[in-house]
Formats: sequence, C-alpha cells, structure tokens
Amino acid sequence: MTLKPQTRLGWVARITFWAISLVPTLGVFVALGFAFGPAVAIAGFVLGLLSLAYAYRRGMKLRRVMKEDPAAAFRSMDKSAIREGKLLAGIAFVTIGVGVVAIVAIFATHT
Repeated sequence: MTLKPQTRLGWVARITFWAISLVPTLGVFVALGFAFGPAVAIAGFVLGLLSLAYAYRRGMKLRRVMKEDPAAAFRSMDKSAIREGKLLAGIAFVTIGVGVVAIVAIFATHT
C-alpha cells in the first residue's frame, strides 16, 4: 500500500478538523473545573493524556508486530481486543457521565 502525499490544503484541513473535534472535550474539562474545582479537571485531563499515550504506544507496538508476524498480531488482537475494548468503553462512558453531570450542575447552580 502506498500513501499519496498530502497537499498543503489537506494538512490544513486535517489540522482544522482535529482542532474542532477537541472543542467538546475542552468543554467537558471546563465544566468539570467549574462544577468540581480545578483539581478534578486537571486530574481528568492528565488521565486522558495518559490514556492517549497508552493507546498510541500499544498501536505502535502492534504495528511493529504486524510487520514481523501478522498471524501473531491477529492472535494478540483477538485475545486482548475484547478485554481492552470493554475497559476503554467503560472509561469513556464514565467520563461522559461525569461530564454530563458537571454540565447539569453548572446550569443548576448558575441560572
């Protein structure tokens, strides 16, 4: 598989889309800061960054294994995908739930 080079407009579009997609996440952390204090928002942000770093590291490791031995990579994916998927989905739902509670708390206390 070959990758075609990105044009300058393509890079601008990708970066713009990436920045716009971060707005809801930023809103959740701001709401957490207002509702529960900055310590909770900072802790949630750091936890999110650590989760991203972990996911990136696992992806790069899997990519390396995929180049060396695709069959082993698929076995590894089959064993760990369900377990990690459930964990990450649980973390995502908890984060969304806390964000919604924070937003509701802000509306309830500031109206």
